[in-house]
Amino acid sequence: NAHSIASRKEHFGSFEVSIYKAFLSIVVLAGLIWLNKVLIESVKKILDTTHINTNTKALFVKFFSIILLSIACLLGLSYLGLDLQSLTIFGSALVVGLGFGFQKLVSNILSGITISFEEIVKEGDIILIDDKRELRGVVKSVNMRYVLVREFDGKDIIIPNDTILTSNICNLTHSNNSLRIRLDFIIPFDID
Repeated sequence: NAHSIASRKEHFGSFEVSIYKAFLSIVVLAGLIWLNKVLIESVKKILDTTHINTNTKALFVKFFSIILLSIACLLGLSYLGLDLQSLTIFGSALVVGLGFGFQKLVSNILSGITISFEEIVKEGDIILIDDKRELRGVVKSVNMRYVLVREFDGKDIIIPNDTILTSNICNLTHSNNSLRIRLDFIIPFDID
């Protein structure tokens, strides 16, 4: 009968799961993911009414979404019957391991936050990189981990955010959209 199937429990070591708890956990997780999408759309609409720049808005929405999805996963595991305190040792070890493994990733994300809030570079800026005084291109997008720059010959260059912060960057159009470009060319003497 249906009641005996729903109350049937499977054992995984000392952890037991019933079909009912698994189903409830999936329903709760799906509901929270749907709620996450609704909240994110609401946050986007609210942020569109503010004077915050586009990069900061996008960064805030991504950060908010990550937090909401993390809470949804934890609540889903909780409804499954998993004791979240038993995950603390495993979680601590995982965080330490990920901390070493994702050090560069975290550096790029934190640099992206700094770039967005301080508006060091923004979409449409023309920048020179590494102080080579060679025009590299136009900033197409500022993302969480990288800045996308399109060179004038059409190539896209992906530059990690920490490179933007640690290199010499000359932003030719940061405060002014006027641009002067120096062109050197040679004219032979025998041309009339």
